[in-house]
Amino acid sequence: MIRKPQGRVQKSIRAAYARALRLILRPDGPHNAPSPFQFFNLLTLLGRPLDQIKLVEENVEFRTGATHRPHTFHIKVLLVETTAKEPKEIHWNVIARVMGHIDENNKKSVNIRSKFEREILMYLTAFKSLDKFQRLFPAVGINYCDLFPICYGCAFSVMNQNTGRADHTAAILLQNLKASSYHFISEPCDIALARLIVKRLALFHATPIAMAMQTINRYLHKLHSRMTGDIKFDPEYNASEEFEIISDTLYGDPELTQYLAAINHQLGLCAYNIDSNNDIENPAWTTICHRRCSIRKIMQRFQDGDDRERIKFVDTKYMEYDSCATDLLFFMLTSLTKAVLDKYFDDILQTYFSEFSRIMSIACIQLPEYTYQNFVTEFELRALSYMGPVFFEIRRIYFDGIFGSKPIRGMSYETKLKEVVSFVKDKGWLKRR
Repeated sequence: MIRKPQGRVQKSIRAAYARALRLILRPDGPHNAPSPFQFFNLLTLLGRPLDQIKLVEENVEFRTGATHRPHTFHIKVLLVETTAKEPKEIHWNVIARVMGHIDENNKKSVNIRSKFEREILMYLTAFKSLDKFQRLFPAVGINYCDLFPICYGCAFSVMNQNTGRADHTAAILLQNLKASSYHFISEPCDIALARLIVKRLALFHATPIAMAMQTINRYLHKLHSRMTGDIKFDPEYNASEEFEIISDTLYGDPELTQYLAAINHQLGLCAYNIDSNNDIENPAWTTICHRRCSIRKIMQRFQDGDDRERIKFVDTKYMEYDSCATDLLFFMLTSLTKAVLDKYFDDILQTYFSEFSRIMSIACIQLPEYTYQNFVTEFELRALSYMGPVFFEIRRIYFDGIFGSKPIRGMSYETKLKEVVSFVKDKGWLKRR
Protein backbone atom coordinates (compact mmCIF):
# COMPACT_ATOMS: atom_id res chain seq x y z
CA MET A 1 0.00 0.00 0.00
CA ILE A 2 1.31 3.43 -0.97
CA ARG A 3 1.33 5.97 1.83
CA LYS A 4 0.18 9.53 1.22
CA PRO A 5 2.76 12.33 0.87
CA GLN A 6 1.96 13.91 4.26
CA GLY A 7 3.57 10.87 5.87
CA ARG A 8 6.91 12.05 4.53
CA VAL A 9 7.04 15.08 6.83
CA GLN A 10 6.24 13.00 9.89
CA LYS A 11 8.86 10.45 8.90
CA SER A 12 11.49 13.19 8.46
CA ILE A 13 10.74 14.57 11.93
CA ARG A 14 10.97 11.10 13.49
CA ALA A 15 14.27 10.43 11.71
CA ALA A 16 15.75 13.76 12.86
CA TYR A 17 14.68 13.02 16.44
CA ALA A 18 16.25 9.55 16.28
CA ARG A 19 19.54 10.98 14.97
CA ALA A 20 19.64 13.56 17.76
CA LEU A 21 18.91 10.89 20.36
CA ARG A 22 21.71 8.70 19.05
CA LEU A 23 24.14 11.62 19.37
CA ILE A 24 23.05 12.34 22.94
CA LEU A 25 23.28 8.70 24.03
CA ARG A 26 26.48 7.88 22.13
CA PRO A 27 29.01 6.39 24.57
CA ASP A 28 32.28 8.14 25.27
CA GLY A 29 35.19 7.13 23.11
CA PRO A 30 38.50 5.91 24.45
CA HIS A 31 40.51 9.06 23.70
CA ASN A 32 40.23 12.81 23.58
CA ALA A 33 43.47 13.81 21.90
CA PRO A 34 44.21 17.56 21.71
CA SER A 35 47.45 16.71 19.85
CA PRO A 36 46.61 13.56 17.87
CA PHE A 37 49.88 13.52 15.89
CA GLN A 38 51.77 13.15 19.14
CA PHE A 39 49.16 11.24 21.12
CA PHE A 40 48.81 8.45 18.54
CA ASN A 41 52.51 8.53 17.58
CA LEU A 42 51.64 9.18 13.93
CA LEU A 43 55.20 10.28 13.13
CA THR A 44 56.08 6.60 12.78
CA LEU A 45 53.87 6.41 9.67
CA LEU A 46 55.84 8.97 7.66
CA GLY A 47 58.48 6.55 6.41
CA ARG A 48 61.39 8.70 7.59
CA PRO A 49 63.97 7.97 10.33
CA LEU A 50 62.61 9.50 13.51
CA ASP A 51 65.98 11.05 14.35
CA GLN A 52 65.82 13.04 11.10
CA ILE A 53 62.39 14.56 11.51
CA LYS A 54 60.89 16.69 14.25
CA LEU A 55 57.32 17.78 14.85
CA VAL A 56 57.53 21.53 15.43
CA GLU A 57 53.90 22.57 15.36
CA GLU A 58 50.51 20.87 15.30
CA ASN A 59 47.25 22.78 14.95
CA VAL A 60 44.03 20.79 15.09
CA GLU A 61 41.59 22.89 13.09
CA PHE A 62 38.70 20.46 13.33
CA ARG A 63 38.05 17.03 14.72
CA THR A 64 34.90 15.01 14.99
CA GLY A 65 35.54 14.36 18.66
CA ALA A 66 36.38 11.47 20.92
CA THR A 67 33.00 9.82 20.44
CA HIS A 68 33.47 9.37 16.71
CA ARG A 69 34.80 6.13 15.26
CA PRO A 70 37.09 6.29 13.43
CA HIS A 71 38.54 9.41 15.09
CA THR A 72 39.03 12.00 12.34
CA PHE A 73 41.32 15.01 12.76
CA HIS A 74 42.00 17.88 10.35
CA ILE A 75 45.56 18.89 11.22
CA LYS A 76 48.05 21.49 10.07
CA VAL A 77 51.47 20.01 10.69
CA LEU A 78 54.87 21.72 10.51
CA LEU A 79 57.76 19.27 10.37
CA VAL A 80 61.48 19.94 10.09
CA GLU A 81 63.50 17.31 8.26
CA THR A 82 67.23 17.17 8.98
CA THR A 83 69.41 15.90 6.16
CA ALA A 84 73.08 16.15 5.25
CA LYS A 85 72.31 19.66 4.03
CA GLU A 86 70.31 22.37 5.75
CA PRO A 87 67.14 21.47 7.67
CA LYS A 88 64.05 21.64 5.49
CA GLU A 89 60.62 22.72 6.66
CA ILE A 90 57.67 20.62 5.50
CA HIS A 91 54.17 22.04 5.79
CA TRP A 92 51.30 19.57 5.50
CA ASN A 93 47.55 19.87 5.75
CA VAL A 94 46.57 16.39 6.85
CA ILE A 95 43.40 14.49 7.56
CA ALA A 96 44.43 11.92 10.15
CA ARG A 97 42.07 9.06 10.94
CA VAL A 98 42.59 6.59 13.78
CA MET A 99 40.18 3.69 14.13
CA GLY A 100 39.90 3.48 17.92
CA HIS A 101 38.24 0.68 19.87
CA ILE A 102 35.18 -0.95 18.34
CA ASP A 103 32.50 -3.28 19.64
CA GLU A 104 33.16 -6.70 18.15
CA ASN A 105 29.54 -7.70 18.78
CA ASN A 106 28.17 -4.79 16.77
CA LYS A 107 27.81 -5.48 13.05
CA LYS A 108 28.11 -1.83 12.11
CA SER A 109 31.32 -1.45 14.11
CA VAL A 110 32.82 -4.57 12.55
CA ASN A 111 31.98 -3.15 9.13
CA ILE A 112 33.83 0.04 10.06
CA ARG A 113 36.94 -2.02 10.70
CA SER A 114 36.54 -3.92 7.41
CA LYS A 115 36.22 -0.68 5.48
CA PHE A 116 39.15 0.85 7.34
CA GLU A 117 41.29 -2.18 6.47
CA ARG A 118 40.22 -1.95 2.85
CA GLU A 119 41.21 1.71 2.61
CA ILE A 120 44.62 1.05 4.16
CA LEU A 121 45.11 -1.98 1.92
CA MET A 122 44.44 0.09 -1.19
CA TYR A 123 47.11 2.65 -0.26
CA LEU A 124 49.64 0.16 1.10
CA THR A 125 49.62 -2.21 -1.86
CA ALA A 126 47.27 -1.66 -4.78
CA PHE A 127 47.87 2.03 -5.54
CA LYS A 128 51.65 1.72 -5.20
CA SER A 129 51.81 -1.27 -7.54
CA LEU A 130 49.47 0.26 -10.09
CA ASP A 131 51.29 3.59 -10.06
CA LYS A 132 54.67 1.88 -10.50
CA PHE A 133 53.27 -0.12 -13.42
CA GLN A 134 51.73 2.90 -15.10
CA ARG A 135 54.94 4.92 -14.92
CA LEU A 136 56.38 2.42 -17.41
CA PHE A 137 54.06 4.04 -19.96
CA PRO A 138 54.55 7.84 -19.79
CA ALA A 139 52.32 8.30 -22.84
CA VAL A 140 49.33 7.82 -20.54
CA GLY A 141 49.91 11.40 -19.39
CA ILE A 142 48.72 11.10 -15.80
CA ASN A 143 49.92 8.98 -12.90
CA TYR A 144 47.52 6.52 -11.31
CA CYS A 145 48.11 7.92 -7.81
CA ASP A 146 47.06 11.37 -9.06
CA LEU A 147 43.47 10.11 -9.14
CA PHE A 148 43.35 10.02 -5.33
CA PRO A 149 44.38 12.14 -2.32
CA ILE A 150 48.04 11.82 -1.35
CA CYS A 151 48.61 9.26 1.40
CA TYR A 152 51.44 10.36 3.70
CA GLY A 153 51.38 7.11 5.64
CA CYS A 154 49.13 4.35 6.93
CA ALA A 155 49.26 1.13 8.93
CA PHE A 156 46.94 -1.55 10.23
CA SER A 157 48.55 -0.91 13.61
CA VAL A 158 50.82 1.90 14.77
CA MET A 159 52.00 -0.37 17.58
CA ASN A 160 52.74 -3.36 15.31
CA GLN A 161 53.29 -2.40 11.67
CA ASN A 162 53.91 -6.03 10.68
CA THR A 163 50.34 -7.12 11.35
CA GLY A 164 47.84 -7.68 8.56
CA ARG A 165 44.70 -6.89 10.54
CA ALA A 166 43.55 -3.56 11.90
CA ASP A 167 43.56 -2.93 15.64
CA HIS A 168 42.46 0.15 17.59
CA THR A 169 45.65 2.02 16.55
CA ALA A 170 45.07 1.55 12.81
CA ALA A 171 45.67 4.93 11.17
CA ILE A 172 45.88 6.68 7.83
CA LEU A 173 47.22 10.16 6.97
CA LEU A 174 45.67 11.69 3.86
CA GLN A 175 45.99 14.98 2.01
CA ASN A 176 43.41 17.55 3.09
CA LEU A 177 42.00 18.30 -0.34
CA LYS A 178 39.94 21.29 0.78
CA ALA A 179 43.14 22.95 2.00
CA SER A 180 44.55 22.35 -1.51
CA SER A 181 41.67 24.24 -3.17
CA TYR A 182 39.62 21.16 -4.06
CA HIS A 183 35.88 21.21 -3.50
CA PHE A 184 32.97 18.84 -3.91
CA ILE A 185 30.87 19.23 -7.03
CA SER A 186 27.82 21.26 -6.03
CA GLU A 187 25.37 20.29 -8.78
CA PRO A 188 24.86 17.66 -11.50
CA CYS A 189 27.72 17.66 -13.99
CA ASP A 190 27.55 19.39 -17.35
CA ILE A 191 28.80 17.43 -20.34
CA ALA A 192 32.32 18.91 -20.27
CA LEU A 193 32.92 17.87 -16.67
CA ALA A 194 31.21 14.52 -17.26
CA ARG A 195 33.59 13.74 -20.12
CA LEU A 196 36.62 14.54 -17.97
CA ILE A 197 35.38 12.38 -15.10
CA VAL A 198 34.61 9.36 -17.28
CA LYS A 199 38.07 9.64 -18.85
CA ARG A 200 39.62 9.50 -15.39
CA LEU A 201 37.30 6.63 -14.52
CA ALA A 202 38.48 4.75 -17.61
CA LEU A 203 42.09 5.22 -16.47
CA PHE A 204 41.09 4.05 -12.99
CA HIS A 205 39.57 0.85 -14.47
CA ALA A 206 41.89 0.02 -17.37
CA THR A 207 45.16 0.15 -15.41
CA PRO A 208 44.46 -2.86 -13.10
CA ILE A 209 43.30 -4.94 -16.08
CA ALA A 210 46.38 -4.03 -18.12
CA MET A 211 48.73 -4.79 -15.22
CA ALA A 212 47.10 -8.17 -14.61
CA MET A 213 47.41 -9.11 -18.27
CA GLN A 214 51.04 -7.96 -18.38
CA THR A 215 52.19 -9.59 -15.13
CA ILE A 216 50.09 -12.73 -14.61
CA ASN A 217 48.63 -13.07 -18.11
CA ARG A 218 45.07 -13.59 -16.95
CA TYR A 219 41.91 -11.70 -16.15
CA LEU A 220 40.99 -10.44 -12.71
CA HIS A 221 38.13 -12.11 -10.86
CA LYS A 222 35.96 -11.01 -7.97
CA LEU A 223 37.23 -13.84 -5.77
CA HIS A 224 40.90 -13.04 -6.31
CA SER A 225 41.03 -10.14 -3.90
CA ARG A 226 40.73 -9.69 -0.19
CA MET A 227 38.79 -6.53 -1.03
CA THR A 228 35.66 -8.62 -1.63
CA GLY A 229 33.76 -10.67 0.88
CA ASP A 230 34.55 -8.71 4.05
CA ILE A 231 31.26 -6.84 4.18
CA LYS A 232 28.28 -9.15 3.73
CA PHE A 233 25.65 -6.71 4.91
CA ASP A 234 25.97 -2.95 5.19
CA PRO A 235 23.65 -1.51 7.88
CA GLU A 236 23.53 1.86 6.11
CA TYR A 237 21.24 0.26 3.52
CA ASN A 238 17.71 -0.19 4.88
CA ALA A 239 15.59 -1.45 2.00
CA SER A 240 12.19 -1.11 3.68
CA GLU A 241 12.86 2.45 4.84
CA GLU A 242 14.18 3.48 1.43
CA PHE A 243 11.23 1.91 -0.36
CA GLU A 244 8.79 3.76 1.89
CA ILE A 245 10.42 7.09 1.03
CA ILE A 246 10.49 6.27 -2.69
CA SER A 247 6.82 5.21 -2.58
CA ASP A 248 5.84 8.47 -0.89
CA THR A 249 7.84 10.50 -3.40
CA LEU A 250 6.38 8.82 -6.48
CA TYR A 251 2.84 8.90 -5.06
CA GLY A 252 0.36 10.39 -7.52
CA ASP A 253 2.38 9.58 -10.65
CA PRO A 254 0.76 6.41 -12.05
CA GLU A 255 3.27 6.18 -14.90
CA LEU A 256 6.09 5.68 -12.38
CA THR A 257 4.33 3.95 -9.47
CA GLN A 258 3.74 0.89 -11.64
CA TYR A 259 7.50 0.24 -11.28
CA LEU A 260 7.50 0.28 -7.47
CA ALA A 261 7.61 -3.52 -7.18
CA ALA A 262 10.67 -3.60 -9.44
CA ILE A 263 12.33 -0.84 -7.40
CA ASN A 264 11.64 -2.72 -4.16
CA HIS A 265 13.22 -5.86 -5.65
CA GLN A 266 16.35 -3.94 -6.64
CA LEU A 267 16.63 -2.33 -3.19
CA GLY A 268 16.47 -5.76 -1.57
CA LEU A 269 19.20 -7.17 -3.82
CA CYS A 270 21.45 -4.28 -2.85
CA ALA A 271 20.74 -4.19 0.88
CA TYR A 272 21.40 -7.89 1.38
CA ASN A 273 24.19 -8.29 -1.19
CA ILE A 274 22.23 -10.83 -3.22
CA ASP A 275 23.40 -11.54 -6.76
CA SER A 276 20.65 -11.45 -9.35
CA ASN A 277 20.44 -13.68 -12.40
CA ASN A 278 22.17 -10.92 -14.37
CA ASP A 279 25.27 -10.92 -12.15
CA ILE A 280 27.21 -13.62 -13.99
CA GLU A 281 30.74 -12.27 -14.09
CA ASN A 282 32.44 -11.42 -17.37
CA PRO A 283 36.13 -11.38 -16.34
CA ALA A 284 37.14 -9.26 -19.34
CA TRP A 285 35.55 -6.25 -17.62
CA THR A 286 36.36 -7.07 -13.98
CA THR A 287 38.63 -4.52 -12.34
CA ILE A 288 39.05 -2.44 -9.19
CA CYS A 289 35.88 -0.38 -8.86
CA HIS A 290 35.09 2.56 -6.63
CA ARG A 291 31.53 1.36 -5.85
CA ARG A 292 30.38 4.84 -4.74
CA CYS A 293 31.38 6.83 -7.81
CA SER A 294 29.04 9.82 -7.66
CA ILE A 295 29.57 13.56 -7.25
CA ARG A 296 29.37 12.90 -3.49
CA LYS A 297 32.73 11.11 -3.73
CA ILE A 298 34.48 13.25 -6.37
CA MET A 299 36.32 16.52 -5.75
CA GLN A 300 37.62 18.96 -8.34
CA ARG A 301 40.02 21.89 -8.55
CA PHE A 302 40.13 24.50 -11.28
CA GLN A 303 43.52 24.77 -12.97
CA ASP A 304 44.35 26.84 -16.02
CA GLY A 305 45.45 24.60 -18.87
CA ASP A 306 46.18 21.54 -16.72
CA ASP A 307 43.54 18.88 -16.08
CA ARG A 308 45.91 16.17 -14.83
CA GLU A 309 45.04 16.63 -11.16
CA ARG A 310 41.74 18.43 -11.54
CA ILE A 311 39.70 15.39 -10.42
CA LYS A 312 40.18 13.33 -7.25
CA PHE A 313 38.20 10.24 -6.27
CA VAL A 314 37.79 10.08 -2.49
CA ASP A 315 36.63 7.51 0.05
CA THR A 316 38.43 4.39 -1.13
CA LYS A 317 37.05 2.18 1.64
CA TYR A 318 34.26 0.82 -0.57
CA MET A 319 36.50 -0.35 -3.40
CA GLU A 320 36.29 -3.93 -4.60
CA TYR A 321 36.49 -6.01 -7.76
CA ASP A 322 33.48 -5.71 -10.03
CA SER A 323 32.56 -4.88 -13.61
CA CYS A 324 33.84 -1.48 -14.70
CA ALA A 325 30.39 -0.85 -16.17
CA THR A 326 28.87 -0.63 -12.67
CA ASP A 327 30.94 2.44 -11.76
CA LEU A 328 30.14 4.18 -15.03
CA LEU A 329 26.43 3.41 -14.72
CA PHE A 330 26.41 4.58 -11.09
CA PHE A 331 28.07 7.88 -11.99
CA MET A 332 25.86 8.59 -14.98
CA LEU A 333 22.55 7.96 -13.22
CA THR A 334 23.39 9.68 -9.92
CA SER A 335 25.39 12.64 -11.16
CA LEU A 336 23.94 13.73 -14.52
CA THR A 337 20.54 15.21 -15.34
CA LYS A 338 18.09 13.44 -17.61
CA ALA A 339 18.56 16.22 -20.17
CA VAL A 340 22.30 15.48 -20.37
CA LEU A 341 21.71 11.72 -20.47
CA ASP A 342 19.09 11.99 -23.20
CA LYS A 343 21.35 14.10 -25.39
CA TYR A 344 24.80 12.67 -24.65
CA PHE A 345 24.28 9.08 -23.50
CA ASP A 346 26.09 7.48 -26.45
CA ASP A 347 28.73 10.23 -26.40
CA ILE A 348 29.59 9.46 -22.76
CA LEU A 349 29.89 5.72 -23.41
CA GLN A 350 32.10 6.42 -26.42
CA THR A 351 34.28 8.82 -24.42
CA TYR A 352 34.79 6.24 -21.69
CA PHE A 353 35.54 3.38 -24.07
CA SER A 354 37.92 5.45 -26.21
CA GLU A 355 40.01 6.34 -23.16
CA PHE A 356 39.83 2.76 -21.87
CA SER A 357 41.06 1.50 -25.25
CA ARG A 358 43.83 4.11 -25.35
CA ILE A 359 45.22 2.95 -21.99
CA MET A 360 45.05 -0.70 -23.02
CA SER A 361 46.77 0.05 -26.34
CA ILE A 362 49.59 1.99 -24.65
CA ALA A 363 50.11 -1.03 -22.37
CA CYS A 364 50.25 -3.26 -25.49
CA ILE A 365 47.06 -5.13 -24.60
CA GLN A 366 45.21 -6.06 -27.78
CA LEU A 367 42.44 -8.60 -27.21
CA PRO A 368 39.38 -9.35 -29.36
CA GLU A 369 37.06 -9.07 -26.33
CA TYR A 370 37.60 -5.33 -26.05
CA THR A 371 35.23 -3.94 -28.65
CA TYR A 372 32.77 -1.12 -28.21
CA GLN A 373 29.80 -3.39 -28.89
CA ASN A 374 30.94 -5.86 -26.23
CA PHE A 375 31.30 -2.99 -23.78
CA VAL A 376 27.78 -1.71 -24.51
CA THR A 377 26.44 -5.24 -23.99
CA GLU A 378 28.21 -5.44 -20.63
CA PHE A 379 26.93 -1.99 -19.63
CA GLU A 380 23.31 -2.85 -20.40
CA LEU A 381 23.57 -6.20 -18.61
CA ARG A 382 24.81 -4.52 -15.42
CA ALA A 383 22.08 -1.89 -15.71
CA LEU A 384 19.46 -4.61 -15.26
CA SER A 385 20.76 -5.55 -11.81
CA TYR A 386 22.46 -2.44 -10.41
CA MET A 387 19.56 -0.05 -9.85
CA GLY A 388 19.42 -0.63 -6.08
CA PRO A 389 22.70 1.15 -5.26
CA VAL A 390 21.66 4.00 -7.55
CA PHE A 391 18.37 4.56 -5.70
CA PHE A 392 20.12 4.50 -2.32
CA GLU A 393 22.75 6.99 -3.49
CA ILE A 394 20.29 9.48 -4.97
CA ARG A 395 18.84 10.27 -1.55
CA ARG A 396 22.31 10.73 -0.10
CA ILE A 397 23.09 13.34 -2.75
CA TYR A 398 19.83 15.18 -3.30
CA PHE A 399 17.77 14.54 -0.16
CA ASP A 400 16.53 17.87 1.23
CA GLY A 401 16.69 16.74 4.85
CA ILE A 402 13.37 18.35 5.68
CA PHE A 403 10.86 18.40 2.85
CA GLY A 404 10.29 21.86 1.49
CA SER A 405 13.77 23.12 2.32
CA LYS A 406 16.13 24.44 -0.33
CA PRO A 407 17.28 21.65 -2.68
CA ILE A 408 20.95 20.75 -2.53
CA ARG A 409 23.16 20.10 -5.54
CA GLY A 410 20.92 21.87 -7.96
CA MET A 411 17.67 19.90 -7.77
CA SER A 412 15.28 18.32 -5.30
CA TYR A 413 15.26 14.65 -4.41
CA GLU A 414 11.79 14.25 -5.92
CA THR A 415 12.89 15.73 -9.24
CA LYS A 416 16.03 13.59 -9.40
CA LEU A 417 14.25 10.38 -8.43
CA LYS A 418 11.54 10.86 -11.04
CA GLU A 419 14.16 11.65 -13.69
CA VAL A 420 16.08 8.46 -12.96
CA VAL A 421 13.02 6.20 -12.86
CA SER A 422 11.74 7.74 -16.09
CA PHE A 423 15.11 7.34 -17.82
CA VAL A 424 15.73 3.73 -16.80
CA LYS A 425 12.19 2.64 -17.67
CA ASP A 426 12.58 4.21 -21.12
CA LYS A 427 15.83 2.27 -21.52
CA GLY A 428 14.11 -0.96 -20.49
CA TRP A 429 16.39 -1.45 -17.47
CA LEU A 430 13.53 -1.46 -14.96
CA LYS A 431 10.94 -4.14 -15.63
CA ARG A 432 7.43 -4.13 -14.19
CA ARG A 433 6.93 -7.07 -11.83
